[in-house]
Amino acid sequence: MPLRALGGTALVTAVTWGAYEWASSTGHSTIGMIAGIALVPAGIAFGGVAAYTLSVLVRRAVSSAAARKRERDEDGRGGSSPGARTREDLGLTRTRRKRVAA
Repeated sequence: MPLRALGGTALVTAVTWGAYEWASSTGHSTIGMIAGIALVPAGIAFGGVAAYTLSVLVRRAVSSAAARKRERDEDGRGGSSPGARTREDLGLTRTRRKRVAA
């Protein structure tokens, strides 16, 4: 699960940020500089892992919704809505467009 990676990078970023804040507020310039330099890749990694986690969760939600719809359709409880267009309707629409264009 990508949430473990997100939690790990969030922890590393938080510790690095905390070290930077502590060093800058207490006057430890060398430690602050090292923590600040380490904070940049940690923040970038956190952003990348957050984007990846979001994409995985969206993908799972979409596949779950598709599976539920397939299940409903197979059970006969689904079906098309009254306003849905059939292939024949689309064929008539294309024919009408050709007539208008000619």
